[in-house]
Amino acid sequence: MSVASLTRRTPHRVPRGGAIRKSAPRPKPNGYRRKSTWLQDGLSAARKGVRLFLYGAGVLVLVLGMSWSVLAGHRLVTTHPYFGLRHVEVTGNHRISAGQIMEISSLGLGRNMLTLDMAGVRSSLLQDPWIATASVKRILPDRLSISITEREPCFLVKVGKGLHFAGSDGRPIAPVEAGRFVSLPVLSMEEGVEHHEIERLVRRIEEKRMPFVMAELGWIRITAGGQALLSLSTTGLQVSMALEPLDEGIRRLNLAWRDLEGRGALGGTARITVFGGKVLAKSRPQATAGGQLG
Repeated sequence: MSVASLTRRTPHRVPRGGAIRKSAPRPKPNGYRRKSTWLQDGLSAARKGVRLFLYGAGVLVLVLGMSWSVLAGHRLVTTHPYFGLRHVEVTGNHRISAGQIMEISSLGLGRNMLTLDMAGVRSSLLQDPWIATASVKRILPDRLSISITEREPCFLVKVGKGLHFAGSDGRPIAPVEAGRFVSLPVLSMEEGVEHHEIERLVRRIEEKRMPFVMAELGWIRITAGGQALLSLSTTGLQVSMALEPLDEGIRRLNLAWRDLEGRGALGGTARITVFGGKVLAKSRPQATAGGQLG
């Protein structure tokens, strides 16, 4: 093989059927752009403005229509007699009648249930001194349920020149009204007495840990030194004891009480004093002389 044959280039093969096809060259842009006139630009901008205006007007009409529908629906349901108040159920009331509840809460039959201010009704009820707790529930379409808890009076206390009912802590509730008087122990306490001490004493009596009940008491006096004097209205027997330690004093009082009852001497006892871990029983003048117990 000669050098010429090695250096000879292999010719391109021509495809069958003809010569090699070459793609046409792309025309180069000449940078020419047709200039639009100011009239055409103005018309195009005007068309865009009209389209935007129509779109905005459509949206506005839709929003106004929906708002009117909502307002009309709200007015319909808040004025329709179907949602008028027809029944008021009151539970938990003993001293306050259902009519008084309606008056206190400014409720009237026929008021629309959907516009009724439930928080306002509850707040009005809690303004009454006899109502401790209140809950108000709306039952559509025409019913209202009111549940209250009344304060229970335990004492009569003097406030100014009149008598007031007072709770178990000695705090006044409301003035005693004519025709609504209830026989309760009269409570008097000196300045500086803590209300929780009175409440604790009442709780021990109600739990029947004392040898008597609240209904048997005529009056209770609490001194600033923490001494309680209780008088039984049925027998006139007086019990004097310290409020601290209360439970130990109650234990010693019960022991002495049972001892006096067992000996038949309780009826002739005028006063029982619990002090310093001791119990002193004082007899009535016509009975035998008193002595120390316990």
